[in-house]
Amino acid sequence: MKTDLHILVIPSWFPSETSPISGIFVKQQVHALVDKGLRVGVVSPVLGKVTPQEQGGQTFTLLQGNVSNPLPFLPGSTGIFWIRKGMQLFQDYLKKHGTPDLIHAHSALYGGALASRIKEKYKIPYVLTEHSSYISRRDINKWKLRWVKSAFHDADLNLAVSEYMKHSILENYGPGHGQWRVVPNLVDERYFRQQLPALEQEPFIFLNIGNLIEVKAQDVLLKAFAICYGKLGAKIKLRIVGEGELEGDLKKLALQLGIEDALEWIPDVSAETIPSLIAKSHLVVSSSSTETFGMTLAESLAVGRPVVSTDSGGPRDIVSKTVGKLVPKDDPGLLSNALIEMVKHYSDYAAHDLRQYAEGRYHQDIIINRLHEIYKDIVGIQIN
Repeated sequence: MKTDLHILVIPSWFPSETSPISGIFVKQQVHALVDKGLRVGVVSPVLGKVTPQEQGGQTFTLLQGNVSNPLPFLPGSTGIFWIRKGMQLFQDYLKKHGTPDLIHAHSALYGGALASRIKEKYKIPYVLTEHSSYISRRDINKWKLRWVKSAFHDADLNLAVSEYMKHSILENYGPGHGQWRVVPNLVDERYFRQQLPALEQEPFIFLNIGNLIEVKAQDVLLKAFAICYGKLGAKIKLRIVGEGELEGDLKKLALQLGIEDALEWIPDVSAETIPSLIAKSHLVVSSSSTETFGMTLAESLAVGRPVVSTDSGGPRDIVSKTVGKLVPKDDPGLLSNALIEMVKHYSDYAAHDLRQYAEGRYHQDIIINRLHEIYKDIVGIQIN
């Protein structure tokens, strides 16, 4: 796919020296766009201390700079200084690399807000992909609400990562806040290339990947696993990958439930090792109360492992009966039943079929082709 399109990506989060996995999904999409022949720039203001940098070449450029907020006590000040820094980086990009045909912003706060400001001043069209669950729920204060509304309204097209997210935004903001379409996240190519080692029948390993925070509801998972453990004993094991504020509480709960010997806590892993971790487990389980998409589920299928998930929103688009089980959220009993059923009928899920299922939905070729068509349509409208 060769194209003359020049796309500028403005992410609300992007990997940096201080947060190497923040917004990693945006970085993966950016590199997939470059691989397909587009010229892509990234303007990335970063909250926190980072070394200002510019890197890249003819087809890819990254400008990253630190956002300093001298007035943190003032409501809305973070957004003001983020957008101000982003505008400075954009103007620097404009001088060095020319005017992009289109901006692709990720999340209204504050990438979309910056794209709206740039469109107002420079008349550059933009697409906005919304990822944030708290924005979709409209769980934001009045200082942020005006930025979100403007970002949605001014976008030439808004993209949601799942049907659930699209409907949530339209329900909470009303149909007057822009045009919406669904384009899911892509799964990085390395998941599809991951070799599948032979797994022993026992112990049957469940894998959960996610920050140890309230929305991921690992307490529900621990209670469900305790029920399974009471019935299956040493035949099963649970690995939990992640860090977060609830780590101490969750470990205390595991001790109370008597399952600590069957758990493996993995606090910190690199993005490069996750495909291997999935391959060395029998299935991935998500117990979240809210998910806008369900990235670890899609990644698990790409590796060839089935999934179990609570019906937390986004997973509805991912989990069918052919690839795993979807159960009501916040119910340890029903979740445990699903886990036990997967142990009993694991042979029904062929790795090749699961990978093929994911390939047809989340492979970068599928997603990037859809984005490319969207970009061409919008730029074409502007030209005509």
